[in-house]
Amino acid sequence: MGILKQLMVTLNSDIFQPKSTKQRILVEPSLSFWKTIYKIFWSMAVSALFFWSVFPILDKSVKDYRLPFLAWYPYNTKVSPSYEITYVYQIASISFIAVVNSNIDTLIAALNMYIGTQFDILCDDFRNFHNFSQCAAISVNDKFINCLLHHKKILSFAANTNNCFDWIIFLQFFTSAISIALTMFQLTVVVPLSNEFYSLLSFGNAILVEIFMYCWFGN
Repeated sequence: MGILKQLMVTLNSDIFQPKSTKQRILVEPSLSFWKTIYKIFWSMAVSALFFWSVFPILDKSVKDYRLPFLAWYPYNTKVSPSYEITYVYQIASISFIAVVNSNIDTLIAALNMYIGTQFDILCDDFRNFHNFSQCAAISVNDKFINCLLHHKKILSFAANTNNCFDWIIFLQFFTSAISIALTMFQLTVVVPLSNEFYSLLSFGNAILVEIFMYCWFGN
């Protein structure tokens, strides 16, 4: 948690801020693309949660006291109100897990995106190294020192980000690969175009978008 707070403080520091309108325009495409992926990812996650929540009702398997997820409990879930309580518990639990995982995934993607935009800003500073129209009072030597400090800050920020999230990313890739494999297998055994089929399809798409975020913004 301390490292994460330090990362947020670093992002809000003056050296990480765009220095001109041109640099703001320069970083806007990356931010807009992240927002688009964020919305797509959340729409996939919400659709998966929706189908998971209602497919026993839509398939009318709720009459057989079928739960959204197969699980063992030390009590009889085939009677009321144990069935209803367990049903709500499963939906609440999977919703909580989905919200936490989705926010972690999009946060890591956002941090990687910010690292890329900082290098874009740094490159723009070097391209306009001899442009004295913006601030004639700053000498070439001062500009060079500021660029060096900015570069060191970016490398430090990237290193802290990796130290904070490297194991999370490793485990996420591992579990995502297993999830995709199991989802593809389950799609072959469920009834095609059923509500359960759509829930698995939405979940699989969400996992693919999740992996895409790590690969695209972490490249």
